[in-house]
Amino acid sequence: MYARKRIDLTVALESTLSPLFFGQLKNLHKLCLVQFKKALLEGLKGEGYDFGDVVMKARGKWEGRFEDGAREAFLEDTDWSWEDELVSLKEEIGSVADQCRKDETKKMINQIEVSCSMYLSESIANKSTAKYQEAYLRTCGTPAQ
Repeated sequence: MYARKRIDLTVALESTLSPLFFGQLKNLHKLCLVQFKKALLEGLKGEGYDFGDVVMKARGKWEGRFEDGAREAFLEDTDWSWEDELVSLKEEIGSVADQCRKDETKKMINQIEVSCSMYLSESIANKSTAKYQEAYLRTCGTPAQ
């Protein structure tokens, strides 16, 4: 009799607590993803950063925080699992990192194009000035001022 009532009580508790546990996992997932994005963008500000290092540090920190929070919310002797939510978080973090990598590559290409454009403009201007000076010297015989 006691064993049956204990099982009934356990089932009732699990059915009540299960939505709370999975809701907590979803909220933790969202929080960690938002904080990962924030940490990634903060790490990419400034000069001289290594994109891979920034991603790895942010990824390690926020995936670790998710695991810690999920283990804390987990109840022993239940068939609940938080590993699937961790896999989902890792996939989303990977997607965010890939998008940032694309954005950083575009930014770098734009900077290179601007630098090349400025260099070419200066080079053309210098060549034009040199040609003008040569033509002036041939016709006038004195340096242009």
